[in-house]
Amino acid sequence: MSSSGSRFRFTGTRFDAAPLQAELADAECGGYAAFEGWVRNHNEGLSVGQLEYEAFEPLAVKEGERIVAEACEKFGVEKALCVHRTGRLGIGELAVWVGVSARHRDEAFRACRYIIDEVKHRVPIWKKEHYDNGDSGWVNCERCATAATVAQSSDAGRDPAHHDHGDHDHSHHDHAARAQPSALASPDYSRQMLLPEVGVRGQARLRASHVAVVGAGGLGVPVLQYLAGAGVGRLTVIDGDRLEPSNLHRQTLYALADCGQPKAQLAAARLRALNPDVRVTAQVHRLDASSGQALLGDADLIVDCTDNFATKFLLNDLAMANGYPVLFASVYQYEGQLQMVRPDRGSACLRCIWPEASRDGVVGNCAEAGVLGPVPGVFGSLQALEALKFLLDLPGQLHDELLTFDLTNFQLTRLRAR
Repeated sequence: MSSSGSRFRFTGTRFDAAPLQAELADAECGGYAAFEGWVRNHNEGLSVGQLEYEAFEPLAVKEGERIVAEACEKFGVEKALCVHRTGRLGIGELAVWVGVSARHRDEAFRACRYIIDEVKHRVPIWKKEHYDNGDSGWVNCERCATAATVAQSSDAGRDPAHHDHGDHDHSHHDHAARAQPSALASPDYSRQMLLPEVGVRGQARLRASHVAVVGAGGLGVPVLQYLAGAGVGRLTVIDGDRLEPSNLHRQTLYALADCGQPKAQLAAARLRALNPDVRVTAQVHRLDASSGQALLGDADLIVDCTDNFATKFLLNDLAMANGYPVLFASVYQYEGQLQMVRPDRGSACLRCIWPEASRDGVVGNCAEAGVLGPVPGVFGSLQALEALKFLLDLPGQLHDELLTFDLTNFQLTRLRAR
């Protein structure tokens, strides 16, 4: 079991609630509430043989500690503790336990409920139900935990932790009614988690990541959609433009009725609908030297999806000055290029290839030179793939090279850059 001094712990073996209750003993507390989640033998009409949990513990313990601290402060309780199992669990085994001691019962009830709800929504824990006819694949516990375990409210001389009931007799033990599965579907990352390079730990890395995407047009649309779909935890969308009808043949995230509205706000709304797990911030601004650092904030990666040289070289210079990794792409008619700039690895930057920044207008953008819709879609998809490789630390990432791709003949070239 993780540190006994911690208020949020994981254990890979069976555990008993009695010693945990003893840790919460306090002569000044008149209210005690506890929640227990047990493994049941069925789920959604299918027979379950066992349940399996995995967690990204460094991040999970930190977030769990934060939740317990929030509950103590929010409800004014003296002591609180949460323990969660990992590994394989048999039917009837205790999967999660939450206990709270408070001066009064109402505070204890509410703090207990807050902790279990927030843990299931915020802590990176994944489960796999082993059915008699196969398994469920890895599924994030968020919004599905109530359908996966039997909840029992326990009583240790005080009222049970069941928020739906009024006062109870002090000797009463009550089994919480099993919640019905939500009618809303939950994000499911099981297909990408089947990849051995991703798995539970990789998904937790994505959930903990923050990516800033500059430009929500032809390149930005596929980047944003794929990163949101993959479960990247935070996305910042930076774009000062408003949607025009001429954008729609390549910016398929939007609709004709959206024309005239800021692209950043439109994109943020679509991404929240695609994946409510993702925190999306819209910045309706054109990036400039004065706002750049503030808008990019604490992003782990910046993805350049702009169509002008001034912004690209500004991002390059901000990256070199502040250590930001930036993934660049640009498109011209039927071809395009990708480059990753990694100041932390001393990589080549834009000015290493073009010492003098190109002036806007020298090479036509989509509005000036024309473009078929799928072309920026292809390069935006490549950017999204390279971004996920970076966030997951997968092999084969671009380094000190420029990738060019001509879609008229599918000729792909990698050029070394010093």
